Amino acid sequence: MFKPPSKHYVLLLLASLFTLSSNVLAESPEENALALPVCVNGRCTAVDQNGNLLMPFDNRYSNVIAANYKNTIFAGKQGMWHLVSADGKTVLKANISKQLTPLTPNYFRIDEDGKAGIIRSDGKRIAAPRYDYIHVEHNNPYMVYGLKGKQGLLNAHGEKITEARFDSILSRNSATEHASLAIARNDDGRLWLINLKTRQVIPTTATSLEDMEDGHLVAKSRNGLRTGLVNQQGQVVIDIEYVKLGLPSGGLVSFQREYNEPCGYLDYQGKVVIAAQFSECLPFGQKEALVRERHANPLAGKFGPINRQGAWVRPPSYDKADLSGQSIFGIPTPVPGLLSIAKVDEFATKFGLYDTNEGKEIIPMQYQWVAAISPDWFAYSDDDSPQVKVHFLRSEALAPAQGIMDRMGKALVAPSGFVYISLDPSGHFFRAWTGIDKKRKIGLYDLNGNLIIPPNWEMLNIDHRHGVIQAYARIDDTAENNLQALYALHNMQGKLLLSIRTLVCGAQQAIDSAGAVIWPEDPEQYCTQRP
Repeated sequence: MFKPPSKHYVLLLLASLFTLSSNVLAESPEENALALPVCVNGRCTAVDQNGNLLMPFDNRYSNVIAANYKNTIFAGKQGMWHLVSADGKTVLKANISKQLTPLTPNYFRIDEDGKAGIIRSDGKRIAAPRYDYIHVEHNNPYMVYGLKGKQGLLNAHGEKITEARFDSILSRNSATEHASLAIARNDDGRLWLINLKTRQVIPTTATSLEDMEDGHLVAKSRNGLRTGLVNQQGQVVIDIEYVKLGLPSGGLVSFQREYNEPCGYLDYQGKVVIAAQFSECLPFGQKEALVRERHANPLAGKFGPINRQGAWVRPPSYDKADLSGQSIFGIPTPVPGLLSIAKVDEFATKFGLYDTNEGKEIIPMQYQWVAAISPDWFAYSDDDSPQVKVHFLRSEALAPAQGIMDRMGKALVAPSGFVYISLDPSGHFFRAWTGIDKKRKIGLYDLNGNLIIPPNWEMLNIDHRHGVIQAYARIDDTAENNLQALYALHNMQGKLLLSIRTLVCGAQQAIDSAGAVIWPEDPEQYCTQRP
C-alpha cells in the first residue's frame, strides 16, 4: 500500500518534478541565476549554479521549491507557501497557497477549497482556482485540466487551448513531442486531433499516432487493426485502411494491404511507387531500402538492397535485417539512413550496419551486437565484452556489456559495465546505463569517449542553460514510489561543485567543490543509527 511521504520527502519530489519539467520547451519569464533546492538531514535550502548556498541550511523555512525567477524561491512556512528572495531574508509575496505543485517551467498549480489554479514563478496568478484538477504528464508542453467531468487543454503558460469538452486526452503520444498534436476522445467513440500551435480541433478516425518520421505519423484505427498516414497538420493523407504501414522515410512508406500479402511502397499521397512484391520491407534512405525476397516460407528469404524503382541493386544475401537503433528494453528503433544487417551460422550471429543513404555497408558483420545511437555513433558488443547482470521484472539475466564506436568503426569506449547507451537529446553527451531496473545507475561520457560523470546516480538532469548537471538518487530503495533527491551538482566538464555525503551513522553532510564540509560540521546530532 502506498504510504504518503513525509513533508521533507514531498519537497524532494516536487524539486525533482520541477527539474524534470525543465525539459519541456516553453518561454520563461525573465530569469537570473539558478536556484536549485537541496536538503540535508531534513533541512532545506537552495544553491546557485556554482553550488553556493543562497541561504543557510539553518533557516526558518520547512520546504523549498525553486521559482527560478529573478533570484527568488518558493518557501514553505507554517503550512503556507511564500515567494521569498533566494537568500530567504525578504518575503516578496506571502500566503500564496497551502499547496504548490510544479506544472510546466515557471508555472505551478495552487489548490484552494478543492479547486486548482495556476501561478507563475513571479507570484502572478494566471488562473484563479476554479478547475477540478490540473496536471502535466510525461513532460508534455501542455496542461490537462478538468472541469465539470470533462477535460480540456491549456498551453505551457496556462492559456486555454480548448474548452473542457472531452472525456479523455491522451497524455503520452509521440505526436505531441514531434508534431504538436494531442489526441482527445469521448466515451461515445468520437476522436479529435488538437493542434497545440493553432488550437484547431480536427475530427479524426485515428485512435493513436505513433512512429513520427519524415514529417508524418502512422495512425491506427479505433480497433487498432488498420493503419494510415497523418501529416504534421493532422490531415489524413493515406486512408486508414491498410493492415500495416512501415515507418515513413525518404518520401516513401511501406505498405501491406491485407494479411499474408506481399509489401511494397507508397508515396505520402497514397500512390503506389513500388508494387507489392516482397515479404518484408524496411524504411528507405536517400538511395535504397533493404527488403526480404518473396519466398514460399516467408521467413526463409534473404534481405538485399533495392533502389527507388524497386529493382535489386545486388542479389539478396543478408540473413537478417532490421531497424538499426535499439531501446533500453531491446526493441529495434529507427535511425534515419541506417539499417541493421546480420549473418547467421550454426555457431553465432554477427551484426553490422548498412547505410541506405549511400548504399553500402559501413560496419562489417563481425560484432556480437551493434546498434546505431545516432547516424554518427554506434553502440557495440564484441566477443571480448564482459557479461553484465541485468535485473528486470523480478528476473535476472546476463547481457553483454556495450561500448561506443564512431562511424569509421573506431572504438571510443571499450565495452565495460554498461548495458545500454544513448545520446543525450542535446547531442553533447552519451548516457551509459548499468541496468534497466529502477536501481540502475547512469554515467556520462563526452563525444570523445571521456568519462565525465561516473555511474553513481540514478538520474542525471543536464541543464545547458545554467551550465550544470544535476545528479539524483532514490530516497528509499524499498519504497514503491520513485522519490528522488539531489545528491550532486557538476559543471559541464564533470567537476563536482556540490555533493551530499551520507555517513555510516546515517547523518548527511553537504560538501563543497574543494571537499570541505559546508554543513553540518558536527553531524553527531543527525545520526539515525547508533552503535
